[in-house]
Amino acid sequence: MKNSRIVFTALISLGFLGFYQQPVAAGCTNYEAIGWFTNISTGKRSKDIVGTSFRCGSAYSSGGGFRSTDLNVSTAICVIEEMCTDPSFELNTTYVSVSNGDSIVNERSEGEVISFTRDSITVKAENSLVSYTWLDGKYIPCYGCQGTSKVN
Repeated sequence: MKNSRIVFTALISLGFLGFYQQPVAAGCTNYEAIGWFTNISTGKRSKDIVGTSFRCGSAYSSGGGFRSTDLNVSTAICVIEEMCTDPSFELNTTYVSVSNGDSIVNERSEGEVISFTRDSITVKAENSLVSYTWLDGKYIPCYGCQGTSKVN
């Protein structure tokens, strides 16, 4: 009889676990970084650009980016429709946003992640002849700054 109570309690607990899901907040990491852009048709690469990078992710979305005084590039994807807060996001579509120091507007378009490793990422916007790459360097402890590296 004692074993049946333990089994029953375990089943009830597992049942509630399946119905109740904790809210998930994006976790972010920040790094010192070097970035550059490359003309895909000519292979010409820009000089290194010193900045910072971030990677954010949750069970519902992920993204990352590079920031400097001259260039801001980010990429994001949302995988669960209910959690995509931006109505212009399409489910399971990768977006790339690029702006430079002269531009106030951050243009976002569909894009692709060309390569992704533990410490670097290369992205490009759809129909663009330019790819953007950044290489993560030293980890930056950034307590409480996850809100500044938000993934939609």
